Amino acid sequence: MGCTVWGAGIGADLNQPVMDGGTYTGKKVPYNVGAFTGITFWAMATTGSDTALRIKIPMSDETKVEDGGDCVEASNNKCSDDFGYKFSLPATGNWKQITVKFSDAAFAQEGWGAKFNWNPANVTSIQIQSQDPNEMYDFWIDDVYFIQ
Repeated sequence: MGCTVWGAGIGADLNQPVMDGGTYTGKKVPYNVGAFTGITFWAMATTGSDTALRIKIPMSDETKVEDGGDCVEASNNKCSDDFGYKFSLPATGNWKQITVKFSDAAFAQEGWGAKFNWNPANVTSIQIQSQDPNEMYDFWIDDVYFIQ
């Protein structure tokens, strides 16, 4: 609660190099998810939390250079309009399995940035974000895996 830009979120890079005694801070390394048809995971929101979330699958193509990607920000909000999928969780605090197929029409960019083609060979990470910065969020994610 109290977010001022976009809300709450979690995420992880998929192919981050291991650094001996430190943290990798270089360019994002793509992970090819072309052998998979989608992603699935379990999620729940605590009672009283907003339940509207979006999973994003950033690619190096559309991620800003300063964020480790290949996209040069030539105009306002050109980069980082990631492919993703909006979903809702039960308001009861129960777990729900979410499955997203990369071929689903609802798996798309939000539409505010430059248009990019879905390129499964250039996926860099998985992110799950709230949708309304004015709401209170308390959500949990478990058992994330790609499906064939």
